[in-house]
Amino acid sequence: MLERLKQAGWIALLCCWALGFGFVVWSASQHSERPNREHLAKSENQNGDVRATRADQVSKDSQKSREENDWYRELLKPTDWLLVLFTALLAIYTRNLNRATTGMFAETAGLRTAADQQRSAMLQSIELARQEFVSTHRPKIILREAIIGSVLEGEPITLFFNLANVGETTGRIIRSSVRVEIIARGFERLMLHDSAEMKNDLGEVSLEAGAATIVKFKGDTPKWNKEQFRERALDTTSGPTTYRNAMVHFAGQFIYVDEFGTLRRTAFRRELHPERQRFYRIPDEPDLDYND
Repeated sequence: MLERLKQAGWIALLCCWALGFGFVVWSASQHSERPNREHLAKSENQNGDVRATRADQVSKDSQKSREENDWYRELLKPTDWLLVLFTALLAIYTRNLNRATTGMFAETAGLRTAADQQRSAMLQSIELARQEFVSTHRPKIILREAIIGSVLEGEPITLFFNLANVGETTGRIIRSSVRVEIIARGFERLMLHDSAEMKNDLGEVSLEAGAATIVKFKGDTPKWNKEQFRERALDTTSGPTTYRNAMVHFAGQFIYVDEFGTLRRTAFRRELHPERQRFYRIPDEPDLDYND
């Protein structure tokens, strides 16, 4: 576009230069012709009265002829025509420049629109990449372990548990439900998890990737009864086995979110082995411990 503008400008300037040069040559020829006529008239005056009279007559006729043709000369005045031509060329050049500028404006607007679209697409790609990163590098908060402190007969047991984020991004617990309960031997019941949507037993807990925290259970716990919770032996037809009259269970569920507010859930149910002062997963019940 700029190259075409340059070419048009050079052509217009060359035309103006050529017309100016022609006008100078034409003016010079007109000025040189007039002195030649005056010199001829003086020579004729010196040669005789007859020739002088004749020259005067010719001069008068020429003057009369020039007066008759003044309108034509005024019409063909070169400076006016040169000005008209220059103005016309300038108008044409200005029109072409306007068209070129309008085209450049349209192209610039198109480039700006394309740049905005590219920017929007780039931001969307960045957002999708970030979401994909968080989804693949997600938080994962689990119950790592639960233990009890020293026990005294007839006193409530003290329970501590360890929450850990084994994922790769930060997770924040926003809802939780935890409890300790006694399950009697032979007592048939559905070991379901309480819903955590309307509870917040732990409060808000934020864990960065790889972080862990130890929490003391603040709810009600059963009183220690050695006779009730001790392990017993029993001989059966298939061989000796062990049992307890009652088991202490630690169960709970908590909901946590990632950076984008995606909800995830962890649930657990563990049984206490008093000899080791630790809670373990219930045998043959893998579905009671899960992570979303």
